[in-house]
Amino acid sequence: MAQKTIKVNKLEAKTEKMFSESHVGVLIEHLDGNIKLLAESQMAFREETHRDFKNVWSELKSSRSDMNINLKIIFDRLSAIENEMAQIKAELKNITNIKADKKSLDAIEKKVSRLELELGGYRQMIAEAKKS
Repeated sequence: MAQKTIKVNKLEAKTEKMFSESHVGVLIEHLDGNIKLLAESQMAFREETHRDFKNVWSELKSSRSDMNINLKIIFDRLSAIENEMAQIKAELKNITNIKADKKSLDAIEKKVSRLELELGGYRQMIAEAKKS
């Protein structure tokens, strides 16, 4: 395949006057300065974005750590409540075998009801924490 040759016509005198060598040099220098300014701005933006991202990431890690500590406290409290309920159930079994008086039985039932309410509240908090 033969290559086509493109002929460059001599610039018209009017065009040569408008774009002298010194004028073109100044334009190139100006363009070069603008390109450098754009590159510096891009680098500054990139560094700021990176710094902001690191700050957000650090805050997220801290929040997650706090949430894990709070969940551990809740789980520990739930375990204590479950142990207490198991103990009460064992006492109830013994009391019913001995035919406990009504006053003791009412006190134990109130305690079980309170613990069940507290346990339900903790379970709800855990469910909400898992959603977020």
